[in-house]
Amino acid sequence: RNEVWRERAKADAVIVGGTTVRRDNPNLTTRVVGEGRHRPARIVLSREMNLPGIDEKNLGLGTGDEDDLIGQPFPKTNLWDTSEAPTIVMTTIGSRPAFQAQLRECGVEVIEFTELTPLAVARYLAKRG
Repeated sequence: RNEVWRERAKADAVIVGGTTVRRDNPNLTTRVVGEGRHRPARIVLSREMNLPGIDEKNLGLGTGDEDDLIGQPFPKTNLWDTSEAPTIVMTTIGSRPAFQAQLRECGVEVIEFTELTPLAVARYLAKRG
């Protein structure tokens, strides 16, 4: 894990699909402590926004962190907490507009594409810098 976190700290962004969010409930952070640390953007690609809701339980089995949950309230989706790192959700135009609004209220940036493809995302991110 430490090697993954070090590599992540070198990146501008970490990109996952909706299935990873639903199954693993990742943090996608560098776990580096201290001021001035690099915090890559966490990007989620989901054409239909079939992602866990703001208040939905998301156990994220498979992360290896299940023991951390003992005695804790049920976990929500980690990526919706933008205090640790920015989160960007990329989707298709018109997908679940009410949910998009909820995410924006939490500080998640939502970008809509006419067609969500790896090429469209790469071009957008290259232009954005």
